[in-house]
Amino acid sequence: MFPTRPECKRIASAIDRSWLEILRADGRQIGRFFAERSDVSDATVSRRLSIMKESSLVDVRGYLSPFDAGVGAISMVRFKTATSPDQFATALAGLSCCYRVATIFGQSLVVALMAGECDLSLLANVDSILGDHPSVSIENACPVLRIIPPREARQPANHRKTIELDRPTDRQRLIQARLIQAIQKDFRATVASIATTVGVSAPSVAALIARMTEQGEIRHIVDTDPRFLNRPLCAQLRITVRKNIQTTAQAIAEQLDPDWVFLCLGHEHIVAEIAVHDEAELLRWQHNVERMPDVQFVTPEPFAAVYKRSFDWFFDSQNSHQS
Repeated sequence: MFPTRPECKRIASAIDRSWLEILRADGRQIGRFFAERSDVSDATVSRRLSIMKESSLVDVRGYLSPFDAGVGAISMVRFKTATSPDQFATALAGLSCCYRVATIFGQSLVVALMAGECDLSLLANVDSILGDHPSVSIENACPVLRIIPPREARQPANHRKTIELDRPTDRQRLIQARLIQAIQKDFRATVASIATTVGVSAPSVAALIARMTEQGEIRHIVDTDPRFLNRPLCAQLRITVRKNIQTTAQAIAEQLDPDWVFLCLGHEHIVAEIAVHDEAELLRWQHNVERMPDVQFVTPEPFAAVYKRSFDWFFDSQNSHQS
């Protein structure tokens, strides 16, 4: 199911799950807070959190909306291949323009979430992929108009508008780009290590992080291996809505709490990504969405394998970076 991830050696305990909720509330929470709420020592907290991170079970990363990160075009592309879907998916996963790559169970399809700084660059990337893989064609491509991330990364209702710098210098822009890229990789990194990466003083980094998180410029995501939560079956729900697409998408996110929600310009107006325990739970998800007002059709598509799940959008429009 996850060819690029290490084997999942255990399932989350009750303590692990309580810690995940703490991380979702505050991604930079200190170890003592975990210890006080789980009646274990600080040393045990530090060791177990380190093991979860090193084993790729849990990773806290910064999240920046792609539309605030120099990304001007996003599309959910479904490729059909006459050869091995796994080989093609592996090739796509190595491209920085692809942020989600998975094969569809029982079909010769590879679904990829692709992004570019503009429509032309996105189309150029698609053309390049088709040129490199003559046996591949496009079954469907839906532009993505909005992304609703996991609940901890959603904008609060009282979100304050970001205050822009007055004519930021090239150095200020470079510092901000480096800071965002560092936080996207590890939201819990120490201020000292981020300062070394960014190239400014630790107090300056601390002030920048505080301002950016307070104003909602960058939030955090608790990236958890679904197998760790005993939810090994990943899938997309392709949802067609009669009307009120924005309202329906928001209701799906708030009431059902999927991992991700994408609002698309196409026949499937909404695409929800979920991870479930088994096919019975997937069927319950389908029925719950179908019962929502204005939902017309719901098509569940289990993934055969997930090759890439990334949200590390490039920041500088001049230089995209590998996710």
